[in-house]
Amino acid sequence: MKIVMYFGSLLLAALMFIHPQPNFEKTSAVVENSADDITFGTFNIHYISSRQKTMTWEERRGAVVEALREGSADIIGFQEMETFAGGRWNSENRQLNWVSEHFPEYSVTSVGDPRTYPSTQPILYRRERFEALEQGYFFFSPNPDVIYSKPRSGRFDAFCSWSRLLDRKTGRSFTIYNVHFDAVSQQNRNKSARLVAERISSRLHREDGVVLLGDFNSPKFLRPVTILRETALKLANTTGSTYHFYRGIDILPAIDHVFYSQDFIYRQTSVIRHRFEGVWPSDHYPVFVTLSPADRRPAE
Repeated sequence: MKIVMYFGSLLLAALMFIHPQPNFEKTSAVVENSADDITFGTFNIHYISSRQKTMTWEERRGAVVEALREGSADIIGFQEMETFAGGRWNSENRQLNWVSEHFPEYSVTSVGDPRTYPSTQPILYRRERFEALEQGYFFFSPNPDVIYSKPRSGRFDAFCSWSRLLDRKTGRSFTIYNVHFDAVSQQNRNKSARLVAERISSRLHREDGVVLLGDFNSPKFLRPVTILRETALKLANTTGSTYHFYRGIDILPAIDHVFYSQDFIYRQTSVIRHRFEGVWPSDHYPVFVTLSPADRRPAE
């Protein structure tokens, strides 16, 4: 249970109860807007299971559409976009089909035949502006490049999906990494963070900008996030809760984050913390971070 992992933040939780959070939070940097701004989203959409008796996909899928419309991301990485049916993989992905049907302006990357490519953490992007150049994945295990490989301790085969995109507007390429860290084991989260840092630092296209996003199952002051903050990446400012137990209970600090390289300038963070016609889209709030490509031109 996620609340057990954060027992060290009880004082912060109490302060959150004293100071209720807004339904739609915006945190901004003092920077002028740019026509080249890109809004990146991260959203743990919560898996589908036949064992769910309340908050089923059919009950909340309309709220998912409304939340995504409100966030209006240019690029968004999903976690738990999965339809459980037993076994290690499932050819059906009802959530991805639903989102793709309602947002035809987006193309999908970081997907494939689930027998040979994990497709539960897709990345959607506006096809008019961006082009997908490459995609890949690695698992948080002793054998990262072996599909569905598990950590030495832990029940689930957590992984990172990634895609290299070309921004047609600026002519620049960048790589986006989409992660979902272990929800139970702190040790697994630490190892996952180190592997992500290693893979980013050793990426083939070192000239690319980097955006790292996802469900890290860790607030910014715990080791998995501080490991990543010790790299060249910056952490976008996200205050308050991003996980709420399907109840709007905002007692945990943010565990969904967006990091970015020096190739980007931070603009603002928006977190959607309200229901749509009384329905929560997920047990996580969707997070949207707006960045602007930094000017790489040499000084005159």
